[in-house]
Amino acid sequence: MAHPQEKAYLIALDAGGTMTDTFAVDREGNFVLGKSLTNRENESKSYIESVADAASFLGMTSSDLHKQAISSTYTGTSMLNALLT
Repeated sequence: MAHPQEKAYLIALDAGGTMTDTFAVDREGNFVLGKSLTNRENESKSYIESVADAASFLGMTSSDLHKQAISSTYTGTSMLNALLT
């Protein structure tokens, strides 16, 4: 967990049918976006790749970004679409 003097990020991910998107925002409102193709057989791979893409814009690894996260939310529209169709 981030300490008060460190940068802290909120991370939100959406796993869609085609793309998995990551949105990471700091306390000042600065944000980056990350994307990866959704891997329906292994959504954890899409999660990792999307977070890594966002982290690269901050000059860090996905592990570094997670260490500075105060919250991480994952949603999956592909799951919702499967239930509705």
